Amino acid sequence: MRVWRWWQLVLAGVLLTLALSACTPSIPFFSSGDEAGLEELLANGQEALQKGDLDSALDIYNEAVDKYPNESHPYHQRALVHAQSGDIENALRDMDRSIERDPTDASHIFFRAGIYLNIGNLQGALEDLTRLIELDPNFVEAYLARASIYYAQNRLDEALADLGTAIQLRPNEAELYFRRASLYLTQNDYQGAIDDLSKAVEINAEYAEAYYVRGLVQQVQGDLESAFADLSKAVELAPDQPQPYVARAGILQEMERYEDALTDLQQAINITPQSPEPYAARAEVYQAMGQLARALDDANRAIDLGQGDPRFLVTRAAILAAQDNNTQALRDLDSAVEIDPGLAQAFLQRGEIYEKLGEKDKAIEDFTRVLSIPASEQMLEQARAALARLRS
Repeated sequence: MRVWRWWQLVLAGVLLTLALSACTPSIPFFSSGDEAGLEELLANGQEALQKGDLDSALDIYNEAVDKYPNESHPYHQRALVHAQSGDIENALRDMDRSIERDPTDASHIFFRAGIYLNIGNLQGALEDLTRLIELDPNFVEAYLARASIYYAQNRLDEALADLGTAIQLRPNEAELYFRRASLYLTQNDYQGAIDDLSKAVEINAEYAEAYYVRGLVQQVQGDLESAFADLSKAVELAPDQPQPYVARAGILQEMERYEDALTDLQQAINITPQSPEPYAARAEVYQAMGQLARALDDANRAIDLGQGDPRFLVTRAAILAAQDNNTQALRDLDSAVEIDPGLAQAFLQRGEIYEKLGEKDKAIEDFTRVLSIPASEQMLEQARAALARLRS
């Protein structure tokens, strides 16, 4: 089974992401001081924030801090203004003061964790989120945020555990299953991903992205019928998105329904004419049809739009090799592996050209390289078969 490599690369790139939003505390009831005065200042500051008047909001919160230095919320609110102004140092300083005054308020800890995460201080964010989970074991957003950090630290089992806890707490939220499926994909656990994506669409029958990703996984597994159905559903639900058209074209190409594939790819180009992926995909279809001149034109277009993406050089190299222009094909592949030394497809294609040219040692070196870097099972099988052939 020929895996359509563009969507193998898409699968490899599905990552778990989470953007922490500012967690603004609600105005509390106070046990001491001039409660009405503080509530009024906080409400006025919030109104200024909502209007985008950061200077007025800062003035109001400065007054609140001066009048109520032992209350936590004025510091939190002022930190929010500092953060929106890009003054991270003062935002963190105010959050430290806020947490010192009320160390059990979840909103304070979560907001500081968000600041840490946004400036790349993963350890600071991790410590805050762990502290928050200890205070409130049902805080789903804290588990999701911590899972994103564990993922970034390559602590995948811990990330999966946090996502599992989040799902236990909110078992009817489709997005949580989608996030865990994305993490399973980074481990090549296709069945785990399919199970979670199936649960996601069971909960939300209009979840276009879940159908789309499940279709990609099914394609890699060779279940073209199910993949085609899922990608067609994604096209139906999200007709203004190019990705499902491009993915479905890949299946049509495997079915040798080339004209239908070209129709889908033209639709993708119409939606995003400056995106290189549909042109690269169409180049592969034209190559399969034997229309190498058209294929080369589309590959060149993808390279122009792709701004140095080595995958498009690999696409053009395959077309050049089909034209017996091995010298230029090798140049493209050399450039591709120089840009990305982990691009298995480039080493595999270069090894095939070297073998064709009778340069046995170079071919063996490239095929051996494929076995040492992340590659699909199909590419690994091709490399092993080539090595066996060359060493016999």
